[in-house]
Amino acid sequence: MSSQLKDLVATEVRDFSSQYGNEVSISYTASNLAGPCRIYPKYGDYTQSCVFRTYGDWWHRAPSAREGFRRTPPDFCSQDYIELAFPEKIYPLEVRIYETYNPGCVVRILACDYDGETDVDTGLCRCRWKTLWSGSPSRVAPVARVFSPPLAPCPFPTDLLRIEVCHDMCDYYTNLDAVYVRGTSMCDYYTNLDTVIVKRTSDPPLDVTTATNNCQSLPPADSEPTQSDSGLFSLLPDEVIQLILSLLDLLSLCCVAQTCRLLYQHSYDSLQYTELNLQPFWTQIDDCALKSLLGRSHFLQRFNLSWCHGNLLTETAFTMFMEGCGTSLRCLYLASCNFVSHDSLSSISEYCPNLAELDLSSCTHIDQERFDALARLTKLEYLNLYRTHIEQEAITSIIRSCLKLQHLNLGSANCIQSYDDVLYELGTHSKQLVSLDLWRSRTVTDEGLKHLSLGCPDLQEIDLGWCPGIKSQSGSIQTLVARCYKLRKLFLTANRTVCDEDLIAIATHSRDLEQLDILGTLQVSGTVATRLLQSCSKLVFFDVSFCSGISDVMLYSWAQMFPRVSVKKSFQQ
Repeated sequence: MSSQLKDLVATEVRDFSSQYGNEVSISYTASNLAGPCRIYPKYGDYTQSCVFRTYGDWWHRAPSAREGFRRTPPDFCSQDYIELAFPEKIYPLEVRIYETYNPGCVVRILACDYDGETDVDTGLCRCRWKTLWSGSPSRVAPVARVFSPPLAPCPFPTDLLRIEVCHDMCDYYTNLDAVYVRGTSMCDYYTNLDTVIVKRTSDPPLDVTTATNNCQSLPPADSEPTQSDSGLFSLLPDEVIQLILSLLDLLSLCCVAQTCRLLYQHSYDSLQYTELNLQPFWTQIDDCALKSLLGRSHFLQRFNLSWCHGNLLTETAFTMFMEGCGTSLRCLYLASCNFVSHDSLSSISEYCPNLAELDLSSCTHIDQERFDALARLTKLEYLNLYRTHIEQEAITSIIRSCLKLQHLNLGSANCIQSYDDVLYELGTHSKQLVSLDLWRSRTVTDEGLKHLSLGCPDLQEIDLGWCPGIKSQSGSIQTLVARCYKLRKLFLTANRTVCDEDLIAIATHSRDLEQLDILGTLQVSGTVATRLLQSCSKLVFFDVSFCSGISDVMLYSWAQMFPRVSVKKSFQQ
């Protein structure tokens, strides 16, 4: 007997990687994606929508951008995600995503089977993910739309979906209004399919017990192939074979290892594993997968484990990996890893003495007072603490110990009581500082900014977006651009006091400026903004959204006069 189709709307946001809004606000936050449509079919930039932190490739072009990984699979392009809970479990037949501004960024939809039962080996609740649809970002018409791609059959009922997005094709921030799922509570819909659900239960794990024909698993460290005929490869110098294998992605490299003994030996050479990007395989990375890589990663220098879930990967396995491979590690990326706690920080500080880059963005399960373990990483040059719970004493200790610090992200780190004290420490100790992200740091004031300006003259990038304590009339913005004349990126987003005098100072001193955001100011005139565009010949990004002193006629004039500049002006329908 067929079950009735049900139409469900997301009721809760369980997890997300970033958001434009503040944790304690409802404007432009991820939580807005829970509940029914509020905006559709209107098109425009509305505070009631879900908006992620970035868009386009502008953040990749800033001084704080990190180098990409060579072996990233070409079909992986996800940059942000959000996980949504629904009121009951159903077999999803249709997912509808309501995009109300700059659509076209959704690239993957996944379903989760989370039954609450505990794995006897790891003690974790059993969890598996199934990709229902994946694609590429696209440029589409600037109108509100309902995105509902064809879904692969789901082998289990689910009440948790994950939406992954890529912003590269977006001209401005994407706005999402709501997500609905339609399905049935029984699996009879699939009974007429020959490929029954049992044959493909989820995204295949990175299995350490056997290598599959379709290159979906990592081979075990002790499964050397019996085939000895390596064909013409045996005529090549070892260096040439190593170079050829270095062009393969991780899964292909693992499959090559199963072809013959010669390629097995080369594929397991630790020099092939100087960098590992496991983020594209986050649905498959568990303790066994990490342990299988341990023996080949002794020369590991760059490691990306971002997005890996604590219901698949344990902190114990991570600590063991750090103990075995941490000595040579220079770059470690753990963005949105919910297994990371203070124990992870302790193991990182103990086993990774040469670490220069650390990304802990959106690692929200670390106790605020336990970040001081990072002060032992005295060679740190890059530290991303976006959306973490770090507090005043810990960040002070880190700044005083890590004198080589060049890039620091403290955006939306709401547990820091006095950002002025942080800026005083940076101005005193971080003389090599190149980039600083203070997005939504509400306690920053003019005094702190002035001290930073005096102490960090090599600053090339600073984000002061939504920092209401910065007041133009104090002269702090003019002091900043006069002292830090190497600035390439300056975001003054939603600072209502930015005025013509500030733009004149920028035009005078910031000749290397490439990106400028003055969204929301009411005191800037089109005439002075034009003077800035004439003076800053390297400027390629200029956000003047909701600037009432800049008319649409002026925007049209700029498009003719300064075609090199991507001028942004958001709107509401």
